[in-house]
Amino acid sequence: MRVTFAGTPDFVLPVLSAIHDSRHELLACWIKPERPTGRGLRKKSGVIAEWAAQNEITVHQPLVWDETQTQILAGLQADLMLVMSYGLLLPPAALRATRLGCVGVHPSLLPRWRGAAPTARAIEAGDRQTGLTLLQMTEHLDAGAVIKRLEWSLSGAETTASLNQQMAQMAASLCIEFLGHAEIWCENSERQNEDQACYAHRLSKRESWIDWHEPADLIARRVRAFNPWPVARTLFNQRELLIWEAEAVEDRDYPQLANCLLGQAVMTDDNQLLAACREGFLALNEVQRAGGKRLRGYDFVNGLRNRKNIIFSLSR
Repeated sequence: MRVTFAGTPDFVLPVLSAIHDSRHELLACWIKPERPTGRGLRKKSGVIAEWAAQNEITVHQPLVWDETQTQILAGLQADLMLVMSYGLLLPPAALRATRLGCVGVHPSLLPRWRGAAPTARAIEAGDRQTGLTLLQMTEHLDAGAVIKRLEWSLSGAETTASLNQQMAQMAASLCIEFLGHAEIWCENSERQNEDQACYAHRLSKRESWIDWHEPADLIARRVRAFNPWPVARTLFNQRELLIWEAEAVEDRDYPQLANCLLGQAVMTDDNQLLAACREGFLALNEVQRAGGKRLRGYDFVNGLRNRKNIIFSLSR
């Protein structure tokens, strides 16, 4: 198969590598333009761009997908384009510019969790099952016919970062299998059930602020969902404190802490840093003060002058 690819985040690299190392031909790839970073606002090549340069694969980085990009894609005479977490909207003409169209690699069990943040929203919601969906892309967001689903169980310990990595490894194998049977699989695709559709809205920094009025198990899921971005956070001594790892602890496990105020944190005899929530406690396993390094909860408390009466603000 003559294949093109569109995908931006670092975690899609296993899919690109698998196509490149297979018997299929990777013609070109599209990624979003690199953003200026650092004090000097210099543009730094991302992982995908560097990999493509090393393997002599042409990379296109348009700000928007316009008619020029569609003409480039059509000129390659590709059999299909695989799209995974690209980040730009493809116009109808682009969806028709290859023989078999554009096939999306979506990290959810469609029609559940259409949209921009499916892995994070699945973790936040406490889903017990997740998976990958290959779909025929259409003008409507993640609403095309399903070509193939691959599902597996969640352990309840995944973060968005770790789940995306797992998704990419599974997607690499699935895509290679698909390319070997593309025509047949596409012919046998099935329409989605619109009644079961729900949307995974884009994450925002505003929702990363912890509200200690919420139950500990919900907050713990959000900590995992917001890792690596935007990272769950609270205020301590009027400064941001990022919470990278946490888990919910039930009230009954620590009856001696029943009278704690919401947001009050204590160090237990077994060296856990617990913060009181509306229901249960949140064990803060790894935290980071603004400008500081990531610390285990025990080390964070040991670095404080006043280790008693630790209070985290309810909101910003």
